[in-house]
Amino acid sequence: MKKFLTVLIVLGSLVVISELAKMGNANYETANEINKGIQVESYQISVNSTTPVVLASAKGKRVDLSVLNNSAFDLYIGSATTLSSTNGFLVPSKRHYSPDGLFVGVWYAIMQPTSGSQTIYTLEYIRN
Repeated sequence: MKKFLTVLIVLGSLVVISELAKMGNANYETANEINKGIQVESYQISVNSTTPVVLASAKGKRVDLSVLNNSAFDLYIGSATTLSSTNGFLVPSKRHYSPDGLFVGVWYAIMQPTSGSQTIYTLEYIRN
């Protein structure tokens, strides 16, 4: 549990740092508000290297999704059940990824070939 809380704190810090970096380049006269929602849901998902699993289910009110690949292996994500390491979007090992924009459909994930089963962490920002 302590490790999971540490991961959540690190993930939250990455989001804050990312937003601060964006603010450093902002033109404040034309700045837009970024609303991440008012509810955050966190998940631990076991992802294997043979069959795509649901990383995030379809949610019409999801405004953002953050994925932390804290494993030693590469993760591939995408919106198709035929996802593989050749057609998925790469999230390298020990990295965080947050898609740019609103996607409310299902996200699938699969690990790189021969990596076995790994634990991946997600944060979903939900609006009311």
